[in-house]
Amino acid sequence: MAVLAGCGGGEGGGSEQNQSSTQKPDNSEGGQAAKPTQQPAEKFTTEMVKEALAAAQEQLPDFFSKGASDKMKDPEALKEFVDILNKQIVDGKINDPVMKIDAITVDALTEAMVTQLPEAKKRENIYKSTNNAKQLMSLLISCMVNSPSETFPSSNKWCDAALPKARTFAIFYSPQHPDTPKLRESLPKLKPATTEPAEPSASTKPPAPVPEKPSPLPNGNRVSHYAMNKAMSGKGYIGADVVLVFECDLGWNGAGGLDDALKYMNKFKLEKIAVATPEGSSGAVTRDELKKLKWVPLE
Repeated sequence: MAVLAGCGGGEGGGSEQNQSSTQKPDNSEGGQAAKPTQQPAEKFTTEMVKEALAAAQEQLPDFFSKGASDKMKDPEALKEFVDILNKQIVDGKINDPVMKIDAITVDALTEAMVTQLPEAKKRENIYKSTNNAKQLMSLLISCMVNSPSETFPSSNKWCDAALPKARTFAIFYSPQHPDTPKLRESLPKLKPATTEPAEPSASTKPPAPVPEKPSPLPNGNRVSHYAMNKAMSGKGYIGADVVLVFECDLGWNGAGGLDDALKYMNKFKLEKIAVATPEGSSGAVTRDELKKLKWVPLE
């Protein structure tokens, strides 16, 4: 995914013999013309990469976001992508942690994108989801420490309790959930800082944006793809290794347990989901691993 994120393109292209994978030779016998075998080039050209990107997008129409599609049309971004690819070529191949490309051809690049980028994106989303769960766990621990009774919030109010300390609503949205792109897009946009500098400055540089603030979102628009373990509702700091927060779309202030987590995984066909415990550990776990975790604290 890192390679695609740096999608950038080069000069106006070149016309090497392997640039096009779509030309078909004349077939005097009639019928389907055979596709010519591509001859590997020494380096990728802009036109080769553009053709591979277009072919990959056609095969994976739901994978490429509008932002990625726009990047494909940006000459500077495309040049950067071409340069990144070419710097990694060794003995006519690319052995990148994200994408392994077997030959310097349009077909090889297209195949690598179609087969490997979705898996890389899946790993990235799992990592980001785990980070969200860890942050929410930290917020709940902060609520507990600052509570007069030194207990975790009630499970039916946990999101409300964590929200004032949250920098943005985005940490409540799982990158693995299909609704997240639309939800993130609807968040209040960053606004320029309104405070004046202590001393007048001749600089014309615009003020830095201030962090997103959760407060503008009305209650009815609040969504969470993470839930609190209902068994930890109102509990003190006991069961440090018991699940506190887990990925699950039970709604704002949603709470539940193992069965809910398993249903969520089945619903979205997820291989792993994020969990976090009061002791500070977090991770992504499979269905089998979920079942082995502690869900009920010892009294």
